[in-house]
Amino acid sequence: MRSEFYKIKCCYRLLLPLCLLLVATLSAGGKSKDSYFISRHFSAEDSIRITGAYNHYANHPNADSSLDGLKSVLADCQALSFNSRAIWTANKLGNLHSDRGNAQQAIAYYKMAIEIAKKQGGTLTPYLSTGYNNIANIYAAAGNYSQSARMYFKALLCVDYYGTVLHKESILINLSHILIQLGQYHQAHFHLNHAEYLVQLESNPAGLANIYMTRGIIEARKKNFPAAISHLQKALTIARENKLKDLIYTINCNLADNFYNQGNLEEAVPYLKELLTLKDNVAPYYTNQADLLLGKYYLNSGKYPQAEETLLRAMSIAESQNYAVRIPMLHDLLSDLYKATGRPEMALKHKEEYFAHKDSLESRQTSWKVNQMEVKYRTLEKDKQITENRLYIKDQKNKFRQQHLLLQVGIVGICFFSFFIFVIYRINLKKKEKQLSLLQNEQSLLQQKEISLIQAQEILQLKAIIEGEERERSRIARDLHDGLGGTIAAIRLNLGAAIRKQHSVQQEAILEETELLIRDMAAEVRNIAHNLVPKNLLDKSLEEALLTYQNAVNNGDQLHMELHTYGDFASLSNDAKLGIYRIIQELVQNIIKHAMATTATIQILRVKDSLRITIEDDGHGFDQEETKEGIGLNNVKLRVHAMLGNLIIQSDSNRGTTIYIEFNFEQLTINDDVQMAIH
Repeated sequence: MRSEFYKIKCCYRLLLPLCLLLVATLSAGGKSKDSYFISRHFSAEDSIRITGAYNHYANHPNADSSLDGLKSVLADCQALSFNSRAIWTANKLGNLHSDRGNAQQAIAYYKMAIEIAKKQGGTLTPYLSTGYNNIANIYAAAGNYSQSARMYFKALLCVDYYGTVLHKESILINLSHILIQLGQYHQAHFHLNHAEYLVQLESNPAGLANIYMTRGIIEARKKNFPAAISHLQKALTIARENKLKDLIYTINCNLADNFYNQGNLEEAVPYLKELLTLKDNVAPYYTNQADLLLGKYYLNSGKYPQAEETLLRAMSIAESQNYAVRIPMLHDLLSDLYKATGRPEMALKHKEEYFAHKDSLESRQTSWKVNQMEVKYRTLEKDKQITENRLYIKDQKNKFRQQHLLLQVGIVGICFFSFFIFVIYRINLKKKEKQLSLLQNEQSLLQQKEISLIQAQEILQLKAIIEGEERERSRIARDLHDGLGGTIAAIRLNLGAAIRKQHSVQQEAILEETELLIRDMAAEVRNIAHNLVPKNLLDKSLEEALLTYQNAVNNGDQLHMELHTYGDFASLSNDAKLGIYRIIQELVQNIIKHAMATTATIQILRVKDSLRITIEDDGHGFDQEETKEGIGLNNVKLRVHAMLGNLIIQSDSNRGTTIYIEFNFEQLTINDDVQMAIH
């Protein structure tokens, strides 16, 4: 490891000056210093703290708390030169003031964001277009189309020169709305076509819906209502598919207005009703437009109280938010309302307000200024493109001459250094992976040994239990054979001697009957002793012992047993033969006692290294979830587990029972002492 570290240290000494030279060359020949390095006086902790505070106050439900908190965040950003977050905060404060109708405060904050972006330059210049666009929106809402258009054109120039964090198509659509207000539909279509091209490149559904809506507004201004409705319905379809709530709201307003202007009030009603269901969480600019349309609808439908309430609410919002375009419209509608309801003084007052706000001269002057700015913008755009091309060619030639050699050397050096570091990294990674693999293997072996030890202890306990049972069976069998068996034999001898003496016919009959009973008792004792310790297992094969047991079962009248064996079982140990015999014996006794079966089929099959036993009966079966396991079945499971086998029971009520048992044949051929040593 020390030699590897020494090699890396040497590489650093050789390549570090080369890398620094390359960076210096690229910095000198590329963009200005401000483009790459922005002066920062804040730490990572400051960044996290300020960003957290911004997110908290920007989403605060209380507007006053949000304003106060964001002002504090802005002060921190300026003190620490956290310029990007300062621009965000200033724009957010402008948006909050705009929503509250404080146009001058909003413009002041937007201008502050613009000044920060201008001063710092570099990566912050794209924020210029956002600031100009925000100011233009406020002037547009106030009806100051001259200033609004001037700001939109500034925003477009900033997009072209510096790039943007705002979609260019949004600025083009906003500018189109100003041109529509001035009746310059051809120029509006020109900018909309440009916006549509950009929208299709970026797959922007909100922009596309906005374009269709704006074209619908143009056609409505030209009194081409069928075309207007077609465009608006396309826009509504896209807005609904993408759940664009503000757009859905304003498109519904325009559709209702189109049907109203055609005199088709019934067609306008569904859109007006939908507006009432969408009021929550919609910007006041759009709800104010809806109130204007609803007031107009109520007025023409003769619903004067509703019309007055709706129009006065719309007027209050329009005046507080400085929606100068709508104020004269609302005064005109209120004048008509008061005239219809017999209040001439109020009607005259609002009519005078209507004329005071409607200034046609300002509209003509603004239109001329916008035309001049349009020409200026297009000329500047072409000049800028030509200048950029010339500067780019010249700059590329200088870069190629000055940097070509150094760039090649730097790239080769960096590639060599990266490859060397990669090789060292791969070597260390492989070592760590190998060590980790060895450690995991050791842990796995320890776990396996621990599990094997636990299993061996369990099996040893089970074997001890089973061996104890077998010893007890042997003792009982000896007692039956040597004790009770000998006594019965002596009784039979004495009874035989008594029968041979002369007795009356009745006495002889009783003695003969008694002899038969004692003979049956002796046979029963022999059967019990044999079942307890099947000696034929020691002298015969497993198949022969089971055939003998089959004959004994079939001699009775309770069950017919069928035995089928396939394969060679000669190498089974005595313990294994006894275990299999006991399992089959226990299961057959269970069938006789509980299953009410007439036939039991037993199949023993050796397949390669496995021994498989299947016991099937035609009895009534049992529900495994509801029925508790008895002693017999538990004994079977213990024996199977002790012999390292697997047992599966399949049984349903009235469908019989099938039991599958499988052992590893090689383990059944090993003596107990050897088997325990392995496990």
